[in-house]
Amino acid sequence: MVDINQAEAYWFLKNYTTAPLLDETANNHDSDAITNALLRAFTATKYIYAPDIATNHLSTPDHADFDITGTIEVRGWGSIRNVATGADEYCAGKYDATGGERSWIAAVPGVGGTPKFYWSTNGTNLLSETSSATLASVGISNDEEFGWRITMEIDDGAVNFYYRQDSVTNIESDSGWTQLGNADISTAAGSNGAATSINSGSADQVIAGHSAAGSPIGNYAGTMVRVIICNGLGFSNKVSDFDARDWATTDIENGTWADGDGHTYTIVQAGTAELLHLVDRQTFWHDTNALITIPDAAALDFTHTDSFTWGIAFRTYDTSPAADAVLMAKKTNLTTGDGYAGYLESANATAKGVVSDGANTQTATSGNLTAGKAHTLIWVYDGSVIQTYLDGVSSGAASADNVSADMANASKLTFGSISGGGSYNQFEWWAACVVPQEVTDLVTLHTQLLDQSTTPAAGSPGAPVGWGFVRMGG
Repeated sequence: MVDINQAEAYWFLKNYTTAPLLDETANNHDSDAITNALLRAFTATKYIYAPDIATNHLSTPDHADFDITGTIEVRGWGSIRNVATGADEYCAGKYDATGGERSWIAAVPGVGGTPKFYWSTNGTNLLSETSSATLASVGISNDEEFGWRITMEIDDGAVNFYYRQDSVTNIESDSGWTQLGNADISTAAGSNGAATSINSGSADQVIAGHSAAGSPIGNYAGTMVRVIICNGLGFSNKVSDFDARDWATTDIENGTWADGDGHTYTIVQAGTAELLHLVDRQTFWHDTNALITIPDAAALDFTHTDSFTWGIAFRTYDTSPAADAVLMAKKTNLTTGDGYAGYLESANATAKGVVSDGANTQTATSGNLTAGKAHTLIWVYDGSVIQTYLDGVSSGAASADNVSADMANASKLTFGSISGGGSYNQFEWWAACVVPQEVTDLVTLHTQLLDQSTTPAAGSPGAPVGWGFVRMGG
């Protein structure tokens, strides 16, 4: 058993008192332990979280729109983990160190917290200008959202740096910006007052970037809500307006986003820690050895004659882990003992649900999953057999009927490592798992679990067992 790789998920559990998918009263089960799971905060604005790890970024293929050889303007809105960073951080750019593909990079912040702009006239040699003031000197703090703006005019190579702290919407405005440091910086490190140009190149356009071989830039560490790139001065000259606030359910499912100017940005991930990802609600990120547990409760235990469902909505970028990777388990051991669980199968693009009475075990397998796509996996046990539903549609064959005794146990409901199963790795799920109250079919449930469009009322003491959603952390 190994870690589930590069996934995001939330779960629900429902006990059917009569027929499946009835409208029943919400019943809450709170966590009793959160171990090494990182809380990713969210208020009202969607954003990209960039973790300071190489090869984690947003990118879109080169396009004629990005062949900016003259005056350029780049604007953005987000937050920085360390405004007094010891390295230039790749906020946005078009740059490849090989093959003469260096064009430009906006570093916000630069070393010591002073923004910096790099460009190349020939694709090989770099010029640069640095603001004369730090972000901290104008009151911008770590993890505080703010707007930044950089312009470079080719007639004299003058670079200007600006900031604002009002709202992400206002970065569209050409007015209301405050100069950061000296105006019209043009030094020997840049054009030294002479006319200049930018190499068009053919590298991808990158946002919230990473360091590359030969790059003078480090990984971006912080959040990114919006980046606007203009061929010339002024918002009217924009060629791309990436705005994480516009990511809809289908974008979240597919991991790509169209900017409205004909460019599709894709999330690129690599590494073994928390990866670059979209945050559109308060979430927990699980890395290796992270656990969240729900105390044992009678409402979470079943007999072989009960009808019940367990399921998960998630995204994974590794559909074929090296060994079985547990999604959730109300079971002491994945391969032995009483209980139920859901997991991704090793070396296979499928998932499996399992129920066991300790002596007899039934499993049901899904159809193939697609890497990078959001799925729902729902397992329905009707008192005799299990059927898997992938994205709301029955998938694979129903299991044989061979469980004949109580499946109850004293185990906690665990998200993470159990005996015979690996711990989570690169896995995100909602801190407040919201499940709609009224659902008539599994297709609707699939859609609403991904949308999270309906918020149920909290259960009251003594309420009958029904929709169960986990409200993590109390």
